[in-house]
Amino acid sequence: MDGSPALLLLLALGFCYPGIHGQMYEMKIRFRNSITQLRVGQRLELECQTDKKDSGMFWVRQDKSGTLHFIVFISSISKITFKGNQRTSTRFEASKDNTIHRLVVKSFTQQDEGNYFCLTNINQMLYFSPGLPAFFPVTTTVAPTTTRPTTQHDITEKDPFLETSDPETSTENELNFFCDLLIWVPLAGVCLLLLIALAITITLCQRCLGIHGQMYEMKIRFRDTITQLRVGQRLELECQTDKKDSGMFWVRQDKSGTLHCILFISSISKITFKGNQRTPTRFEASKDNTIHRLVVKSFTQQDEGNYFCLKNINQRLYISPGLPAFFPVITTPGLITQHSITEKDPCIKTPDPETTMKEELNSFCHIFIWAPLTGLCLLILQLLMITIMLCQRKTHQNPL
Repeated sequence: MDGSPALLLLLALGFCYPGIHGQMYEMKIRFRNSITQLRVGQRLELECQTDKKDSGMFWVRQDKSGTLHFIVFISSISKITFKGNQRTSTRFEASKDNTIHRLVVKSFTQQDEGNYFCLTNINQMLYFSPGLPAFFPVTTTVAPTTTRPTTQHDITEKDPFLETSDPETSTENELNFFCDLLIWVPLAGVCLLLLIALAITITLCQRCLGIHGQMYEMKIRFRDTITQLRVGQRLELECQTDKKDSGMFWVRQDKSGTLHCILFISSISKITFKGNQRTPTRFEASKDNTIHRLVVKSFTQQDEGNYFCLKNINQRLYISPGLPAFFPVITTPGLITQHSITEKDPCIKTPDPETTMKEELNSFCHIFIWAPLTGLCLLILQLLMITIMLCQRKTHQNPL
């Protein structure tokens, strides 16, 4: 009888143990209203519900290329922080109602397409919702097939006489060639100069934002050169950043698109694995100045996926590009059938030698070259002006 209270205490702790150490929080993500088909300019409202109301929530979007983009952070007291530490956004709205965190895309466009995730950071461990896809419907159009009767112009006869080149025509062709050079070369040179100026401006703008807007550079790579992954191989990954006094999360996205938090490395090299394990069987981790390492001890199919490193600085997520780690796909060559062998046409076909047809083809060729090249120059010039304006705006908004 004396041991009964102690036994009850042990049983109670046993029941509470998964809740303390496992920390399995449920997160549900959904559209606020029923949506059958997205439209351009539509107001899109998303909700993320969790069973823990006193925690903050991040909203992240993954675009079609697989890149993760931070959108907003909603604190436990409903304080909103958008990208660039802005309190408001021209594209988004955010709010919190008890355990429901809302994100609103004011006017949905192509740049907003992607898979949306909500995630929370509890005790140095990230918990992700499933991905919620938001894409415009794919429209396919079938070109109509029309038939027309064969006319006399469709039937060309071979000229029985051998044609020789006209000296006047050859001189005219040479003049046209030099004229084309005088147009193409300067136009191509202008495009090249604008492209170089755009690249330099973007580089300088990124440096400027690195000072004022806290744009931290993150590089993810394999530690050793890998040509092909093997089962049971030891895989070492590195994530390098320009800020050494910050922690780092390692995250894996599996083939189904689900995000899994692997571990957290603090600024003092303290490692927190999933489930607060001290010595996990699958992973190792370490920190060396600005380099954070993750080691998969024995790579298997359950470790395949895209790996990301990300850090939380001032309630703002900075996410590296994804690093794919997959086994090679084994393909078997198909059999060569008789349909794959083409026979040479015994009839020799000659082009139509009419001069008017050549001139029409040349004019169309010139249009197809000049129009895109001119449009490219104008597009690069517009991008250059927009980049300079955005850089100046960011600089004024975030003074030293």
